[in-house]
Amino acid sequence: HDKVATRHRRQSGLSPPAAKRLWRTVVKAKIRAQAANAIGEGRQKLIEIAAAVRSGDTTNAEGTAARAYWALVRPHRSWRRDKDRRDPWNLALNYGYGVVRSHTFAAVHAAGLWPSLGIHHRHRSNAGCLVDDLIEPFRPLVDRVAFDEIEPDDFLSAENKRLLAGVLERETPNGEQVRAAINSWAQDVGVYFEDPGLPVPSPPLVLEPK
Repeated sequence: HDKVATRHRRQSGLSPPAAKRLWRTVVKAKIRAQAANAIGEGRQKLIEIAAAVRSGDTTNAEGTAARAYWALVRPHRSWRRDKDRRDPWNLALNYGYGVVRSHTFAAVHAAGLWPSLGIHHRHRSNAGCLVDDLIEPFRPLVDRVAFDEIEPDDFLSAENKRLLAGVLERETPNGEQVRAAINSWAQDVGVYFEDPGLPVPSPPLVLEPK
């Protein structure tokens, strides 16, 4: 990217208010995508949580939504989301998220951005803080595939892995391939870093409601 140095400088100098405004749009988009995986009153509750997200998500709407969301979509009452657990659903989610995260790394680099400098994630040992910020609205797409389409008793089958890896080739409701949507999203964020006075970019819509 021919603006790498410029974008790195602007990214590192991004003001906290500008970063908080961007994080708000990320959280809202993620919760709305989660709502698309829910039905009935549960979906409406998530929509209401999304509408109430504040700049910087100071009230932790993301966490509130996550608790409600996993209770709605989990395969059985005793299941919980834990990336370190080895049950089929957690393994499937880890695999699918990993596919999306790998491509988001590439998209961030292609946009001339610094992957370790996030707007919300800031762990010092994480080389992909910005990547982990930007993938959030895409996670519910992986959730839908993991819970609705794969056979959990045979998670390691080639077919199940193909379905999860194929998330990047699916189309968004706007008719854009997910892979391309991630690329465009990273580029939009790069433009915002260059000029935070511009309207805050919105992540792409990735799911139609069930």
